[in-house]
Amino acid sequence: MSLNYKYFALVLAVSALAGCSANRVVRFVTPFDAEAARKQLEEGSNNVKGSALIRQAGGGVVTCAGKPVFMMPVTAAAKEWAAQVYGTSRGGFHNAQGRDIKFKGRDDMFAAVKTATCDAQGGFKFDRVADGQFYVFTRITWVVAGSIQGGSVMRPVTLSGGQVAEIVLSPDSL
Repeated sequence: MSLNYKYFALVLAVSALAGCSANRVVRFVTPFDAEAARKQLEEGSNNVKGSALIRQAGGGVVTCAGKPVFMMPVTAAAKEWAAQVYGTSRGGFHNAQGRDIKFKGRDDMFAAVKTATCDAQGGFKFDRVADGQFYVFTRITWVVAGSIQGGSVMRPVTLSGGQVAEIVLSPDSL
């Protein structure tokens, strides 16, 4: 997958995280170490398998089927991003009807990601991942009576030594 597609998809995901409420512009203050992030994106011996889902109030389940899942190296700038979107750098859920966040001055960070696509059951995988810490996140939404429901879910994962990490991205699992 080309870097341009990754960049475009991630920027779309970040800019579309929320509904139609008033915009809040966030200017990053933490410098981004692009070289360290790119090094973490080199091939390694770890794998991540996962699924992403949101359980609806009525008991139905919606997955990320057909949507991108992103893996971003955890850097100081990425921690700042996570705290702005999810309220913490330790994983979280951002409601689609919440505040709309526009990021300024950090396009280089959003280009430094790995991308996978959820299968029909909401499963995804990242193969040959380097040792390190990463944020794994996706957006799961649906429409009810013209209103966007769901949101974005993120979880950190730490990899080392050729492990296979299995994760679930769901507000219920945080």
